Amino acid sequence: MSKDKILSNIYEELFPWINEGIAKIQEQHGMTSGDCSMGLDMEFREAFDKVAECTYKQLVENGVIRESEVE
Repeated sequence: MSKDKILSNIYEELFPWINEGIAKIQEQHGMTSGDCSMGLDMEFREAFDKVAECTYKQLVENGVIRESEVE
């Protein structure tokens, strides 16, 4: 499996979970919509990408994924 595919799988798994947590916090503060500026949306996307990348690195660091075997 390629690194990009592994990262995509991690992202797909984490995204709903993180989004749900953000929505819960927004609701606690009386926010009824997740709308935000394009700039802030990009920051969120970069943060999600970074979390996926860090998760991948953790799997490599712990020997779960061997980068030499990744396409």
